[in-house]
Amino acid sequence: MNRAGALMENYFSDLYHDVKMIENMKKGNIYFFMIQPNCTHSAEVDNYDGIRDICAQVWGNYVIIRIEKVDDEHYTIKNWDVLDKKSYDTKSAELIQRYKNFVLG
Repeated sequence: MNRAGALMENYFSDLYHDVKMIENMKKGNIYFFMIQPNCTHSAEVDNYDGIRDICAQVWGNYVIIRIEKVDDEHYTIKNWDVLDKKSYDTKSAELIQRYKNFVLG
């Protein structure tokens, strides 16, 4: 959460909502979380492409994390995608580089 918050320029409110979504996942559920400057967006498998494309029109820099609930206590979390094109909202070369370098570890 701290690493994502730093990527979001320390704007944590969306992350609290995202954590609740993750806690309420059922076995086999998959969610995608798009981490952008100042916000996150979530998507399920069936609406992922559409939400990703809408986000890309507004923010040109984001990281996508894929989370799957394996069983009652375990999740698989992995980097899924990075979009690192310039957008009108994110001009900071340093911030763009942080998105390019973001890797879960």
